[in-house]
Amino acid sequence: MNATVADFIIGNVWSLPISSDVANDIQAIPISDSTAFCLTLGDSNEGSFSQFVMEFYKDCPPCVWADFLWHKGCASHFFVFAWLGIMGGLKTADMILKRNVLVASICYLCHSKNESIPHLFFE
Repeated sequence: MNATVADFIIGNVWSLPISSDVANDIQAIPISDSTAFCLTLGDSNEGSFSQFVMEFYKDCPPCVWADFLWHKGCASHFFVFAWLGIMGGLKTADMILKRNVLVASICYLCHSKNESIPHLFFE
C-alpha cells in the first residue's frame, strides 16, 4: 500500500479503514488546517528521517564535544562507554552508593581513593 497521511484525512476529519483501539487513538488527534505549527520538509513532497532530524534541531546550538566522541574511527561500544561516563551512568562505587546499595567505596585500581568517574579518568 502506497498511502500518505493525507489519504486518510477527508475534510479535516480522520477517515481510517479500520476500527480498533489504535484507530481510536489516531482519531483523537486533532487535525488543523493551519500550517503555522507544522513541520514541513521544504519543497520536497517526500521526506526522510535525516531531513526531519536536521529540521528539528536547526535552532539548537551545536554540541561542541560531540565531534570528540562521535567519530568514525571508534567502535560503537567506546561511544556508549564514553557517553555513559559523561552522563554519569557508569556503575562506579559513588553512583552505586547513591542508590543505597552497600559497596566498598575504595578504588579497586589504586586502593587509595574513592572510586568515581573523575577519579578513574582524570586523577
